[in-house]
Amino acid sequence: MTKYSSILKLKVVSDYLNGDLTFEQLSLKYNIPSTTPIKHWVKLVQSLGMTAVTTSHTKEVYTQDFKIAVVNHVQTHQVSQSQAAVHFNISPSQVKSWVSIVSTQGIVGLRTKVKGNPRTMAEHVKIKPMKQL
Repeated sequence: MTKYSSILKLKVVSDYLNGDLTFEQLSLKYNIPSTTPIKHWVKLVQSLGMTAVTTSHTKEVYTQDFKIAVVNHVQTHQVSQSQAAVHFNISPSQVKSWVSIVSTQGIVGLRTKVKGNPRTMAEHVKIKPMKQL
């Protein structure tokens, strides 16, 4: 579940783009404790359009190549992690996580991990006896 609904995000961004309120006034009006998410939403809308702040209800699974591309973009273009997040339309916390993993574990840490418990017993196939006619 997302912290803020798509409708709220659209209202906040619309108020800002209309020039009615500042980031601080918006955070007070909509009871958002920090201006950081508001700034992020505005950047998303300015670069990708209003659909960028709508909530996706599907879990994204990113490939290792995509993760490497994001981290390389941060390192080679000297952009902030939030700017890279806007560029790739992903969460800033996701970018931060990947950059941290690469700095501690290297690129190997970005591999997709197998989920669930490993099987402990091989599956046995039972052969059913044939019925005689």
